[in-house]
Amino acid sequence: GIEGTVKVHFVIDKKGKISEAHVHEGVHPVLDQEAVRVVLKSPKWEPGRDKKGAPVEVVIVTSYVFKPN
Repeated sequence: GIEGTVKVHFVIDKKGKISEAHVHEGVHPVLDQEAVRVVLKSPKWEPGRDKKGAPVEVVIVTSYVFKPN
């Protein structure tokens, strides 16, 4: 019966790997932990690129909405 939106902050490094992830805005410890788990288990990302096309680290904040079925 717990529901809400969890915002997760993470960094995509120059190689496309998530180098860190933590809850930016949480709802409940169970949902917060699940949102971070999903981010950390995601496949490799495409790294950000600067104006010259070189890979750069990118900070992302994304939301995960949890609703009961």
